[in-house]
Amino acid sequence: MGLLRILGAFGPHTMDLVRFGKGFHTHTATVDQFQWSYLTRPAVDPKSREIVVFLHGLGASKEAWVRVASGLAKNYHVVIPDLPGHGKTTPFDPHINFAADRQARRLHEFFESELYPNNKVHLVGTCMGATIAGVYAAMHPTRVKSLTLLCPWGISMPNVSVTLSDVEDLGKFTLVSPTETTMTTELGESRHRLLSSESMHTPRILQALAISKRGRGNAVLHKVVVDMLAHPTILEDELYKIQAKTMVVWGEQDEVLDVSCLKMIDEKLNITRKEVLVLDKCGHLIQNDKPEECVDVLNKFLADEELSFTSMKESWVRVARGVDKRYKIIIPDLPGQGRTTPLDVMANYSMPSQAQRLHEFLQKEVATDKKIHLVGCSMGGMLAGVYAGLYPDQVKSLTMLCPAGISMPRKSEVLKMLEDSGRNLLLAHTSDDVIEMNQALSHKRFNLPRGIASIVASERKKQLPVLEKIVGDSLGNPTVLEDLLPNIRAKTLVMWGKHDRVLDVSSLEVLQQKITPEAQAQVLLFEDCGHIVQHEKYVECTAAINKFLAGDALIAVKDQA
Repeated sequence: MGLLRILGAFGPHTMDLVRFGKGFHTHTATVDQFQWSYLTRPAVDPKSREIVVFLHGLGASKEAWVRVASGLAKNYHVVIPDLPGHGKTTPFDPHINFAADRQARRLHEFFESELYPNNKVHLVGTCMGATIAGVYAAMHPTRVKSLTLLCPWGISMPNVSVTLSDVEDLGKFTLVSPTETTMTTELGESRHRLLSSESMHTPRILQALAISKRGRGNAVLHKVVVDMLAHPTILEDELYKIQAKTMVVWGEQDEVLDVSCLKMIDEKLNITRKEVLVLDKCGHLIQNDKPEECVDVLNKFLADEELSFTSMKESWVRVARGVDKRYKIIIPDLPGQGRTTPLDVMANYSMPSQAQRLHEFLQKEVATDKKIHLVGCSMGGMLAGVYAGLYPDQVKSLTMLCPAGISMPRKSEVLKMLEDSGRNLLLAHTSDDVIEMNQALSHKRFNLPRGIASIVASERKKQLPVLEKIVGDSLGNPTVLEDLLPNIRAKTLVMWGKHDRVLDVSSLEVLQQKITPEAQAQVLLFEDCGHIVQHEKYVECTAAINKFLAGDALIAVKDQA
């Protein structure tokens, strides 16, 4: 089998250091038996303790991350080491064990020696480096502030990748690393095509430089691969120990580690803050194929900002983690959305049908003698209200944020656009439309980088048939919630953004007329806020939910300027 021969020829990044390396400095440090070579880029504020550590992939070196790291916000201190067995970190000893857990221990010793004592770090890794980053986060959960994994090794692969299939079934590669006599330009560039979604024409002089290094380090690189293959699910087995917020990014056209690995990660990585992105037209070398997108998502993720405003379960995490810890919290992806499957274009997504599915789900997940506190926004707010109207005995309290399904005495901007031009921003699936959609959702200007807009648009385009069915079925009865308001008996809290451009706040007039006194409806109207109350006013939203659940009375109409 010849994984080494395929992965050992990661494109040289010498030119990246020349083009993007301004502000980076090279250092060496002797820690235990290793002399580490690493790059740093100091933060603008010398007192900053925000440290981002980048870990390269198999056969690569620290320079592989320079292009992306150079675009990181200047408030971060950047550290990029050559991992043992790679680059200029020595010794090159084929007798060393390079398994991911051993490498994670060495990384910890390096941190203890070279970083601030007990300082949390943001870890970013690709391929082998992502495996080591993940294993480190599992071994030292109190030392990791965030974790970003790009196509990590060490996960079961439900669908075997093209590369591994070739290696295992056809034996068409060997573990012999290229030499000057075997590594032709044609072979080198064919390898790059495997790793990237597009051909990368590497200058001959840089190929020769890489060849020379491969010849000297062949035995060590061989040993690295052997040690990695000895435990092929080493990261998967440790996922349950990870506590840091985590972002996982994969190239949809990755022919080295198939994107189906995400299924295993989604099942076994049980944390409250998890972002998963699949990049179209992208292979295994994400930082090469999509450098601008890498920079955009990293800056957003590290700053704890929403990558975009989504309708998936993760959109509630920021508020939910501030809710009183006495409550058990459940946040599902609704049928047809997120990672709840199947995404069936033939299903009925009307609110009564969705309410029935929600009821079946809750009967399985919640004790039969327990009533629930139900919270929803927009379409989810409509579903929450419909559920409370259809199953009144199951609901202890109801919180709706700008719910759909109620008449609008004054038409919203988005509704006017739909009626006048036929454009429905709810179905946005191009970069421009996604940017416009996010602007419509928010009152304050939301700067969505085009790289992220492209990622979101690509995902929405794939799901467009189901998305069209959901929107069509959900809005098939535009007053479905309004019609059920008289049935709601649970105490009710309604929150709305005064500047909502998607569902006009005038719907509150209808709601207040039709909901019964038994619901004891309380209303909070937020100034300087649009449709996404839980994002723009998450502090106030969390506080209101806590007071409401505790039984405290809220002001009838409250401005939060």
